[in-house]
Amino acid sequence: MNKLKKILFLVVFLFSSIFLWKAVSSVNINRFSCTSQYGECSNPVREKINVLGQCNLLDCKKKLNQAFSEVWMVDKYSWQIKIPLEIEVRVLEKKPVYSIRTEKDNFFVQIDADGLVLDSKPESNLPGFSVFSDIPKPGEKVTKEQLNALRLIMGVSEIQEIENVKYENGQLFVNLKDGIRLLLPTGGDRDFILGALTLILNELKKTNDDSKIGLEEVKEIDLRYNNPIIR
Repeated sequence: MNKLKKILFLVVFLFSSIFLWKAVSSVNINRFSCTSQYGECSNPVREKINVLGQCNLLDCKKKLNQAFSEVWMVDKYSWQIKIPLEIEVRVLEKKPVYSIRTEKDNFFVQIDADGLVLDSKPESNLPGFSVFSDIPKPGEKVTKEQLNALRLIMGVSEIQEIENVKYENGQLFVNLKDGIRLLLPTGGDRDFILGALTLILNELKKTNDDSKIGLEEVKEIDLRYNNPIIR
């Protein structure tokens, strides 16, 4: 008898769960909220969510999956149902680390650590460089050479304050705020180049009588060759 009761209980529980799931799934939802690690979701993400319209739970899940497969700045996301009839979406947005400015159109694209262009803006204070050529659009990746250049500029910015940077023919032309111009390759070893630059600047900053040349006398440091050239 006890065994029969258990079987009946399981059957009732199973059918009740199926009925409840179908009832919830069939309810239409037309309210969505979206937050990221920075607070409110960015405009491109909100725009994708705002056009979802009314949908039941299963359709909403499909629509969210489709929407976020088209939003390149989202690393991952989760969602849950809130009462009354609202879906709360939480996203982890990719973080811009670098920027490239196009001289031709005078705007910036912001780029994550892996070289993916996330968005375009009229201004950006992220480290990067200017180019005269066309640049990748949001959702595209910069070239390997450009990414190496961006990583190198990030390292230089941690050593000295930068005024501006231009990238041309695979080379970097960096104007420092203290008036020195750096000529840097983009294909060499980043750590070696930064180490050499640090060593040279430290030597030039010495004020003892043994120094042959002082920092104030230097106009240019060229690290494109095996032996650095100081002018």
